[in-house]
Amino acid sequence: MTDYERLTDYLDGKSGKTLDIKGASLVNIDLSGDDLSKLDFTGSDMSQSGFVGTNLSEANLNNVNLSKAQMGVSNLKNAKLDGANLTETNLQKSDLTKASLVNANMYEANLIEANLCDANLQGANLSKAALWGTDFSGANLRDVNLEGAGITDCNFSATNLVGANLKGIMLSGDNKFDGAVITKEQLKYLNPDI
Repeated sequence: MTDYERLTDYLDGKSGKTLDIKGASLVNIDLSGDDLSKLDFTGSDMSQSGFVGTNLSEANLNNVNLSKAQMGVSNLKNAKLDGANLTETNLQKSDLTKASLVNANMYEANLIEANLCDANLQGANLSKAALWGTDFSGANLRDVNLEGAGITDCNFSATNLVGANLKGIMLSGDNKFDGAVITKEQLKYLNPDI
């Protein structure tokens, strides 16, 4: 039985109340709209898969490969995505409130209108990410790489940006940095006139 078959049997109630799905191969499958909350996918390969509108709240997605996955309007509240590969992943309008994304690779990810309030992104790579209307309020962005990211109308209020790489960021619109912790050196990237 494939990992996908084991997962769908579990979702259909055919295989009991527990499921060990760590290290699974779930490449190029569609689980859009399913409830995968609280499941442990640690180390799984879920690249190029569909999770549109999926409930992944409190799921363990540490060290999971989600590159090029379609995850728009998904619920990832309190999800664990430490060390996850989210390269070119579509997370548009997804809710990642209080999610942990420590050292996650989100290179060229689509985070348009995503909610990352109070999320922990320490050391994450967000270079060249699409950040339009993204809410990072209260998030830990310490040591994050934002180089070359397109930042438009984002909320960085009360975030910790100490050590963040802001080189080459493309700011436009009305970005909010009220109460953000940032060094004087970093300010030159937010306001070149300083």
